Amino acid sequence: MKTLRITFTKDLARAVCLIRYRETSWPEDSVWEGDRKAFRLGNGSMIHPKASLELLEETVAHQARQCGASFEIEDLGGEVVRWTDEVIWNESIKE
Repeated sequence: MKTLRITFTKDLARAVCLIRYRETSWPEDSVWEGDRKAFRLGNGSMIHPKASLELLEETVAHQARQCGASFEIEDLGGEVVRWTDEVIWNESIKE
């Protein structure tokens, strides 16, 4: 399982999210430490970087901008399965 540490900082507040991926499509789980309540999005909800592994950095950057924070993403290692969607062609389908 691949583990990443995402650190958000703003003024004196700091929140750290450990997020783990079994496959790239969606995080398996996440654990928070620190003052997550100090980081609010435009709609008032707290930050939560749930996204596919391919979109994680973009999602974190967007959320950090919304709450006026800086961020750092650290890859702590581990293996991850690349998720792909298979399209099966059916010859009987006519356009």
